[in-house]
Order: sequence, then structure tokens, then C-alpha cells
Amino acid sequence: IRKTAIRRATDLSFGQAKVESTTLHVMGIAVASISVGMFIGALVEWGSTNRDTAALLIPGGIALVVGCLLWWITVPGTVRARDVFSAVGWTWLAVTFVGALPYLLSGAFDVAGVDRSGQFVNAIFESASGYSCTGSTALTDFGHPGRGTMMYRQITQWYGGMGIVVLAVAVLPFLGVGGLDLMSAEAPGPSGDRLTPRVSETAKRLWATYVLFTLAVAGALVAIPGPSLYDGIAHGLTTASTGGFSPHADSIGSFNSLAVEIAIIIGMVVGGTNFALHWRALRGDGRAYWRDPELRAYVALLVGASALVVGLLWLDGGFSFDSAARAGVFNVVALGTSTGFGTATGTLRRHPDLLRHRSAAAMAKLMELQAALLARAADWVKPGGVLAYGVCSLQPQEGEAQIAQFLEARHDFALEETTPPKRFTPDDNMDGFYLALMRKGGDG
Repeated sequence: IRKTAIRRATDLSFGQAKVESTTLHVMGIAVASISVGMFIGALVEWGSTNRDTAALLIPGGIALVVGCLLWWITVPGTVRARDVFSAVGWTWLAVTFVGALPYLLSGAFDVAGVDRSGQFVNAIFESASGYSCTGSTALTDFGHPGRGTMMYRQITQWYGGMGIVVLAVAVLPFLGVGGLDLMSAEAPGPSGDRLTPRVSETAKRLWATYVLFTLAVAGALVAIPGPSLYDGIAHGLTTASTGGFSPHADSIGSFNSLAVEIAIIIGMVVGGTNFALHWRALRGDGRAYWRDPELRAYVALLVGASALVVGLLWLDGGFSFDSAARAGVFNVVALGTSTGFGTATGTLRRHPDLLRHRSAAAMAKLMELQAALLARAADWVKPGGVLAYGVCSLQPQEGEAQIAQFLEARHDFALEETTPPKRFTPDDNMDGFYLALMRKGGDG
């Protein structure tokens, strides 16, 4: 009766031309809501690289107009099982396709070797990965998109972390029990938790807790030396959502900071916990955590798996204990919470113990291949010509030793110029390079 009365009141207010459709109504709210993320990305872009501003503003305007139009011309109907699946499924499809527009218009995937169809597929993939909070990416050049586009990419995962349909439920107080069905259909768990008698109030409280947690993580990262304000906000969004997107190709490894990794670990563990428990704790019921068997099992699995992996890395992987603890705990939590952050890119630089224990057979084979390539290249050099040999190596001294061996075997070459083995950065005890110029004797 209450739902019918509200619908009639709505019809009397705005006319009799409204369409009764829960699916379109929820879809309209969801599509309109993602325009906010596009506008925020446009603002960041305008204040930084200022290349993709229009590419974010135009889709944002489209999403806002289309979403508001769908909301205006429709009213929610009954919420049966088929309506629930229809609303959630079509909403996610609409959000994914509209959310791909900034990537397409900004040319985020317009890189060498990717044609128009490939760009379209990559844009859809990136949008779906973000809004579903999956974390896979089709980006290959992280420096190509503007900073605003990359911030929008982070925001897509933040939306997906709590769920756009949950956001829609928060502004639809007259869905009643059907709202809980919508929340449960979107969530990956077995059921939705009701914190209050009204489902819309439950959704609002979940989102409020989510926003507070996001601000806390972002604030902690900004307070730590290393991450900028941009980095802190960007990673705060995807830590709270346990999505794992990063504007850096090296992910969290780009900071090479133990303090950052500890903050992210705490954020991932909290972000992977049921937010209904966080809300109850904020309301003063701190013991709600320990009464929950799901949380106890979750923490036990993370602690047990971390101990196992740290032990394996320390005892059998050649790591020192501190390096094993740092790498093991971070990656176990990243995987266990499905966040996906990593320090894997550049792992050899972060954990020098790996270099001392790399396979001797593999390195010998690599040196053999390099020597064969060098000898073949030398045969192609004409008399009087110069052979340039550069090597990026885990230990650049290996390149220097290899050149010495080559000159002993090939007396027709003389070392003309060389650079001493150098490191890429002063504090980098691993990666480096070595360059040698050798002239072949004779006229030519």
C-alpha cells in the first residue's frame, strides 16, 4: 500500500507519462552517479596534464543527462526475482559501456600496434575491470593517459568496491524488501546484512563507512614521506575497494617504502572485512569483530598463509628474514583480499637476496647466448667500422667481463670508448648498464 501510494504521489507530481521499470530506474541512478567520477577526473586533468579534459567532461555530461532522463521518466515497479537480476545485470552493462567512453575519447589505448577495434575492446575491458573491482588491466603504457584519466580509472574501482547498485538502493527508500534483494544480488557473498529496518538506511550507512575508511587510508598514505597527494588519494581509493589499480606500472613497488607497504597491508585487511562490522564498531560495538566467525576465519587464514610463505622464502628461497617478511606478508594479503597490489615489478631491486641465489645454470646459459650474439654481430662489422655493445644487466660488471673476454679472442677489434658500469639510480644496488665501443681494424 505504501509503495503504491508513493508511486501515485510521484505520478501526480510529474504527470502520467512515467514508465514503471525498476531496471531502468536503477540504471538511471547508477549511470548518473558515475558522471561524478568523470567530472572529478576532468578537474584533476585540467589542473595537471590538461590533455584529456574534454575526453572526461563530454562522457560525464552524457552520463549525467542520460541517467537523469532515465530516472525522470521511470518509477520503480515490483521487485521480483527476475526484476532483481534484470536491474543488476543491465545496470552493470550500461555502466561498463558508458564508463569506457573516457578511455576511447582520450586515446588511452592509442598506442603502437593497437588498431581501432583493439582500442574499443581494451576500453571496455578496462571499464569492466574497474567497475567490477576485478583489477586486471589492458594498459601497457602507464605514462600515455593523462593524470585525470588515470584518476578516473582509480575512481571506477572505488565505485565497484561497495557497488553502484548499493548506491542506487541508498536513494530509493521505497524499494522495501526488494532493495535487500538487489544488494544481495550484486554482492559476491551469500547474503546482504541489514543494519537497520529500512534497507536504504543500511545502504547509506555502508557507503558512509566506506567513505570514512577511504579518507583514512588516503590520509595515512599522504602523511608518509614518498607518496604525493595524488598518489595518496589514488591508492586510497583502490585500497579501500580492494581493487588494486595503481597509476604506476610498478604498483606499490614504485614507492619502495616499508611504511607505505605496512599502511597498504592494514588497509587491505580492513577493506576485505565485512563493512557491516566496521559500522557496528563505529557505533561502539567493538566486540562485533570477534563475535563474527567469518572474520576469525579470515584473519586466521591470512596469518597462517603469511607465516607459511615467509618461512618458505626465508628457509628455502634465499631471502633474509626481513626481506622474506616484507615480501611474504604483503603478497599474501594482496592475494588473500583479492586486491592485487604488488611489489613484483622490480622485485630483484627490492630484494637483493634473490640475486645471490639465482640459478647458476640459467645465468651461464644467458652469458653463453650473449657471447654468441656478440660474436655474430662482430662478423657483420666491416673493417674500420664500430661495434657498439650495450648491456642492461642485473650486475653490469658482467658486461665489462664479457667484453674483456671478447677482445682476448678477437684481436682485430680494439676498445675505443667505454663507460664504467653504472647503476640506474644511486641507491639501486641491482640494475645497471654498461656500454663499450670497439673499432674493427683495417680500412673500409
